[in-house]
Amino acid sequence: MMTSVNDQQKLALIQMITHMIVKDFDKLAEDMANLEFLPKDANYSDYTPELAKVFEHAIQGGGLKSVDFDVIINDLAELSQKMPFKIPPYMSLVLRSLSVLQGIALTGDEDFSIV
Repeated sequence: MMTSVNDQQKLALIQMITHMIVKDFDKLAEDMANLEFLPKDANYSDYTPELAKVFEHAIQGGGLKSVDFDVIINDLAELSQKMPFKIPPYMSLVLRSLSVLQGIALTGDEDFSIV
């Protein structure tokens, strides 16, 4: 489970995490376009409410330290059925790897937090 992430994608990932922490979902939509989830010409405000639902659901009950990557993957897959949205191949590998690693760690320590 490996992939390469270029410098622009690394920066966009850091920005996405930051915007997720402060719940700036308008900027999160822009970050997701930079990460190739959304079309570059998309109206980001159309995506903001849906992305807010996805990420609020993923971090509910404990903030970012309790993020559940399986929830994110499933909710993003549902979103892709509603509007133009895709999970880029490199990101599906990142999310799947985080999900597997989180599952293994939680087996050994139920209080584990990937953050």
